[in-house]
Amino acid sequence: HLNNRGGGENVTDGRKLWNNLEQFLRSKYEGRTTRTTYGSTSIMGEAFAKAAIGLLKKRRRVLVFADTAHEADFLRGVLCDRGLDARSWASIASERRFASSSSLSLSSKGTGSNNNINNNKRVIVAVKSIEGQGINMQ
Repeated sequence: HLNNRGGGENVTDGRKLWNNLEQFLRSKYEGRTTRTTYGSTSIMGEAFAKAAIGLLKKRRRVLVFADTAHEADFLRGVLCDRGLDARSWASIASERRFASSSSLSLSSKGTGSNNNINNNKRVIVAVKSIEGQGINMQ
């Protein structure tokens, strides 16, 4: 019975139904344990990892956008657990600034080949509301 038509206790509240469905999906699909915390993995996290590994095998550069900083931390953790070098956009930019300001290049320090191995597994995880705008996308 809907909208109080014949039987008050069996009335379905659309907002309550939506909230219950959203909570269920966030728990099962996204792996959330609370509004801002996550478990160690999830269906969503595993799907991102599988897609990233597939793209890396095709020698593509992988960029994953997260909705929030909490989600980005979670996704980086899942990707790292799968053996990928998941980094934030800020850490990549900082690394590049350091490398360009250093008088010695990474290859002259003897770490160039190791760096290339990590680049073949590198995934950038960015928060779309922060890093997905303006100069970062160029």
